[in-house]
Amino acid sequence: MATKRLQQPFEDALMGLFNKEVDQDPPICLISDSLIGWTNMSSSFFGLPRLVFHGMGVLPMAVKKSLSIHRHQTEITDDHQLVEVKGVRLQFPLRKGDLPRSLIEEDSNISQFFLEAERCDLESWGVIANSFLELESNYVATLNSLYGGSVVAWCAGPLFLYDQMEEGGDKTGPPSTSSWAQWLDKPRTRNSVLYISFGSSQAELSSNQLDELAHGLDLSGWTTFGEVLAHKAIGGFLSHCGWNSVLESLSNGVPILAWPLQAEQPLNAKYVVEELRVGLRVPNTTTTTATRGLVGERLVVREVVCDLVTELMQGGRGRTVRERALLVERMAKKTVQPGGSSYRRLNHLVEQFNQSHSLWTNYK
Repeated sequence: MATKRLQQPFEDALMGLFNKEVDQDPPICLISDSLIGWTNMSSSFFGLPRLVFHGMGVLPMAVKKSLSIHRHQTEITDDHQLVEVKGVRLQFPLRKGDLPRSLIEEDSNISQFFLEAERCDLESWGVIANSFLELESNYVATLNSLYGGSVVAWCAGPLFLYDQMEEGGDKTGPPSTSSWAQWLDKPRTRNSVLYISFGSSQAELSSNQLDELAHGLDLSGWTTFGEVLAHKAIGGFLSHCGWNSVLESLSNGVPILAWPLQAEQPLNAKYVVEELRVGLRVPNTTTTTATRGLVGERLVVREVVCDLVTELMQGGRGRTVRERALLVERMAKKTVQPGGSSYRRLNHLVEQFNQSHSLWTNYK
């Protein structure tokens, strides 16, 4: 993979930071993405503890780690067949079709790349998790055990909320000078706008699927506009269920209409809908009708989109998941405040590295 070509230039640059003739403090740890496995070798060479960062929650990390170790899911041929995840007590059924392709296609180049990254990951000093104990406490000890008990997962999230704290507290919405914020600020019922985003995912919806989505929204009577999850007008989020999107939605008390596309998104969607119960799920596909010339293409048709949007925004199930999302919001905002679990864990982590820095300063 192309990222391996970065190893030597990276280590050359890192070597310069350890030059005692340079009047600056040297690095005391290395934080790197889970997919850049070679940084584990670099950190070992320089005697630095490596903290690995995954762009996902603790649960999908634990599932990926278990399946990467045991690999029995590759023997399953039916996408509807249940998968046993050794060492992880799931509170919902998991099927082969819910898993990322990298865990299924054992012989592909991309699968081998992910497996190599997972092996390097096991040798890390620690894991930074963009999550919080109140949300995923059931799986933190499980993840630690899958690392062999010597690696600790540090739940320090939701990380984006720290930016809000630095800016003076909770946001109530986007700047009022933006045109879309002014549109949202117009008199309207609270929780009346559905926000839609499929993130930066490389997966694509077909033109026919986008057409069905647009018509379904039109039938339901809801409108979308901008990146506005914190605004009081937002009552739901139609999302691909990338982990950042899940965290941002729930941290703003917004329930999710889950439409996963790829990678660990189906697993996140099941967690959101079946365990946390803070959202509803769009089915994978629904039967198409010949009247619109869509025979042969499996789509989520507009009538299904309409029914689900209406249920989320107006129905009884929608009210229930919204109430639960508001509970998660309160927990999320409390955990990053002084005294909160994520705040304490982050401080503890910093204190450990400050001690290492003091030792290096005395050595110089």
